[in-house]
Amino acid sequence: VLYAFQASGLTPQLPKPKPIPGTTVASAQGGTPREARGGEPSEPVMSQATGRSIWNSPWPLLGIATGLAVLAGIGSWVWVSNFNQQDTGKSPSPKVSVSPSPSPSPTPTPSPSASPTPSASPTPSKPQIYSQRLELSAGKTLSKSRNLKANHTINYIIQGKQYQTLKTYLSDEGVLMTVLGPDGKPVDNRAKRVRQWEGKFPFTGNYTIQLSPVKGLPNSDYQLGLRLTEAPKPKPKPKPTADYNIERVNLLQGSKGLQLLGRTSPQKIQRYLVKAKQGKQLKLEVIESDVALTIRYPNGKLVEQASGVQRWQGQLPSSGEYIVDVIAKQERKFALDISLSDLK
Repeated sequence: VLYAFQASGLTPQLPKPKPIPGTTVASAQGGTPREARGGEPSEPVMSQATGRSIWNSPWPLLGIATGLAVLAGIGSWVWVSNFNQQDTGKSPSPKVSVSPSPSPSPTPTPSPSASPTPSASPTPSKPQIYSQRLELSAGKTLSKSRNLKANHTINYIIQGKQYQTLKTYLSDEGVLMTVLGPDGKPVDNRAKRVRQWEGKFPFTGNYTIQLSPVKGLPNSDYQLGLRLTEAPKPKPKPKPTADYNIERVNLLQGSKGLQLLGRTSPQKIQRYLVKAKQGKQLKLEVIESDVALTIRYPNGKLVEQASGVQRWQGQLPSSGEYIVDVIAKQERKFALDISLSDLK
């Protein structure tokens, strides 16, 4: 610090000490002591010897700093050496020698040692489907039998008509059947994997009786029975009975005839009863209308070639009331000429 002040040319100002009464101070020049004055404080004078201290020269300081640096370096070196020796004493690190690594050579694959292999279960055979068409007539019975292996299916195909009845059954329990319609679907809910089935065909087409063994069986024998019954004939629907509007016609002998006006329809038919004797000639003709005539004998039997006509003429074979019906597909008005005369 003093060196710093001295280098800058500044002299530190120290506080002036107070003189102690009765003390003497040697003079700087003669060295003769003199008594200090009691009333005046004396200023201390720094001797030249004190001003020439070692701190005033840089060389001693440089030597001291160099010595301290050397001591610090030696101390650091000793501390690091002791630390390394402690580490070495704990676990000496092995020296690793680097040698060129040889290129990997292919290692031969060891052949598998012969070890006992478990016996493999038999592989199930692939599913196979067989088809056969059967000629089954209505009213006849047909029987088929054979052996069916696992994963095998046989389809029996028959021709069926709407409303025909099929009865089919299996005599063995190892095989089940499904009855399929022409669309490839079961005919009903009772026709899938069953031993027997009976029902009516919903429509005309090819029907399939599909047989397959019960799961878990290697094979099974079966006997299939089939019987087809003809569809019942539909009963003829009774024709709706029509009402008749009946009128009697009296023709005087020798008269020129009559013109009849009327109305007829499918629901209400106009009927005329013409009284005539045997051998007379009857003549009928429709005028300006699309109606038709049907003529019957007095006993109700249809006169030959007298049905659905618009004009008729003939000799009467017997006496009585002849029936003349005026028929139309829709309600119609009509005009009818009728005459009765002797045969010339």
